[in-house]
Amino acid sequence: MSDKEVQYSLSDPKDGLTKANTDEYMTACIAKMYFQIKAQIKEVTVMALV
Repeated sequence: MSDKEVQYSLSDPKDGLTKANTDEYMTACIAKMYFQIKAQIKEVTVMALV
């Protein structure tokens, strides 16, 4: 998982909805890979010039 901070917002949330409810839902969505995550792998080769 990335160490980047992510923000989300809800327009017109239902009454009684808590941060814990939304965090639990978002965690489940991420676990089920509902969102596409851009990833980049960088490979570096080091060669001794001796």
